[in-house]
Amino acid sequence: LEAVARARENRSSLGSRLRALRELEQNLEGIQGGARGVLEAVRRGDLPDNYVPVADAIRAQSRFEVAIETALGGSVNNLICPDEASAKRGVEYLKSRRAGRATFLPLSILNASFLSDRTQRLLDEPGVLGVASELVDCKPEHDVAVGYLLNRVIVVETLDDALRLVKRCEGGARLVTLEGELVLPAGAITGGAGKQKSSGLLARKRELDELDEKLADLEREITQKTEAANAANAQIAANQEAWRAAQGVEGEARSRVARAERECEGQSREVRRLKNQAEAVEGQKRALEAKLGASAQDDARYELDARVLEEAARELEAKVSAAQEVVTLRQNERERVRDDVSGVRANFAQTSERLNAMRRGIGELEKAARELETQIAAKDAQIARAQAEQGGLEGGEINLINRLEERAARRDELERRLQTARTGRSEALEKLEATGISLKTARETLHSGEDELHRVEVRLASTEAELRDIERRLRDEFGRDPEEVLRDLEPKPEPTDVPGGDEAEEQGSEEASVSSEPPLPMRNGQFDRRAALEEIEILSGQIGDLGQVNLGAVAQYDAVKERLDFLTEQKDDLEGAQAELDAIIAEIDGRMREQFLTTFHAIQEAFEEIFVKVMGGGATRLALTLPENLLETGIDLRVQMPGKAAQDIGLLSGGERALTALSFMMAILRVRPSPFVVLDEVDAPLDQSNVGRFTDLLREFTDTTQFIVITHNNGTMQAADVLYGVTQQEAGVSTLMSVRLAEADEMAHI
Repeated sequence: LEAVARARENRSSLGSRLRALRELEQNLEGIQGGARGVLEAVRRGDLPDNYVPVADAIRAQSRFEVAIETALGGSVNNLICPDEASAKRGVEYLKSRRAGRATFLPLSILNASFLSDRTQRLLDEPGVLGVASELVDCKPEHDVAVGYLLNRVIVVETLDDALRLVKRCEGGARLVTLEGELVLPAGAITGGAGKQKSSGLLARKRELDELDEKLADLEREITQKTEAANAANAQIAANQEAWRAAQGVEGEARSRVARAERECEGQSREVRRLKNQAEAVEGQKRALEAKLGASAQDDARYELDARVLEEAARELEAKVSAAQEVVTLRQNERERVRDDVSGVRANFAQTSERLNAMRRGIGELEKAARELETQIAAKDAQIARAQAEQGGLEGGEINLINRLEERAARRDELERRLQTARTGRSEALEKLEATGISLKTARETLHSGEDELHRVEVRLASTEAELRDIERRLRDEFGRDPEEVLRDLEPKPEPTDVPGGDEAEEQGSEEASVSSEPPLPMRNGQFDRRAALEEIEILSGQIGDLGQVNLGAVAQYDAVKERLDFLTEQKDDLEGAQAELDAIIAEIDGRMREQFLTTFHAIQEAFEEIFVKVMGGGATRLALTLPENLLETGIDLRVQMPGKAAQDIGLLSGGERALTALSFMMAILRVRPSPFVVLDEVDAPLDQSNVGRFTDLLREFTDTTQFIVITHNNGTMQAADVLYGVTQQEAGVSTLMSVRLAEADEMAHI
């Protein structure tokens, strides 16, 4: 049972690995560029099912996998097709969908290459393992394609063997080692240590085949061991039945022994009674014989009695003999029963031991059976979930088709609306730019006005302080009211020629004279000279206290007041302009909020679509950190990877975080396209399969955006249209080089 459990556990483990590999196979992991697009089209039914990747057509032993994959290089993604018409259909499909490039190998026109005679002789050299095409297996119909790719590749054991033979190779033959070093005819050597020794395509195919065989062997082993367990269970049941029968035999034997012992005891008592009776008869006989000697008359009677006694004695002897025989038989039977009981007891002990062993086995079997029942229940639950998911997927597939049709119609409508929106957006951007310039100018004017207003307010405060000081001095030192002084300084009206003009002038002069001079000190109606002198002395002291009199104070006051009025008017104008600018800024902020929300929702929708496409599932959510203040808000990004819980982007792995950031950037480019984008080693955290997703994502946007990618990743380089690099053929002299991969590919096939 333990062996069955281990076999089932191994089967479960191998089944999980097989499902994982088949899922990779189903998702076309490892197939790059246009070849992936063609195979996806075949699955959708857009192209006929007659394209076979080279990786699917070839099988190699694990010893040669690294060498074969190194020799194939990018050709492992080539597509074998029956004729040139199929190749043409594939090329036209890739061109129409802009889905990348692929190399097709039409069997109808393909010619296999061969080694020259001189190179053929190298196959007998030590260290040479053979021609690569002879070290792999393929279907007969694919021999031409395999010969085209591998007939001029020689597999050797070590790099030293390759270097020893490279100068003797002709006809473009290449040498490849078991560890993956490649030596070209011209002397170029490719090698080193990578993260893994193979790209996994051939290894994956081989592992799939091996897993199928191992699973079949395990199924047979489980079947055999299950049958053996069933046989053991049957034997246990038979042993249990035998044990129960032995218990019955033992009980019957015990009953027979007890019955025989009771009969023996009865017979023994009967024998003792008969012996006693015989002894009594013998005593009577001796007594009678004694009596015979004493009395002859009684001979006849005694003789008769003697005969009777002899007859009785013979009967008693017969009974004793019979009883002794019965006792002997009973004793023999008892001995035989005892022997049978001993044998039964021995058998019972053996059977008990076997039964205990069987009970222990039954316990283990029951435990294993419970474990198997648990596993079966789990598998049944998985099957039920899978069936439910399958039903949901089937319904989802129909819904998806309907949604795709709706999306196609909506896409056409959106494209028309997008064109109109782009035109409107261009006009709106021009207006927005003009408004921005006006706003900038207005803001500069506002800032300048605010600065000038501040300076005027400072000067006004200073002038008001000076004015208050002058008014104080006029009151304290001269005893004059500032308003009275201002009235005195106002210009007098010119006299007019009217009757009585001289008299009026005289009268006015007198009044002016009276009003402009202080009243004289009088006492009892007479001029008080002493009081006048005292007042003169006081006024002189006050004048002396004043020091030098500022005769231009009034004019200065008028200039400052005029400046104050001008600046107050400017301040009012600036405040009005500021109110207008605040209204314009509020309007622009409102438009910016509206445009931001529209763009945010569009980017959110595009991000979710691109993320699901890149990751093969999952979900995303963009959230505003300050939804009440759209002009200063930030954005929180949360994602849910396929099969995982939602989490912040900072908790993802490096590769997941990089793909999420790229998906978000591409969503922004979809909503707001840019003519070109520079990406600096964004693919560094990505593994080989995710690099393919990254390049496919870039390829989707090449219609509207040119991507300049700085990278060290071979997969990204293979997907590029043009490569630029810097080399130093001489120390200190850098040379820029460029290669157009399409032209290089065409030259390589010439």
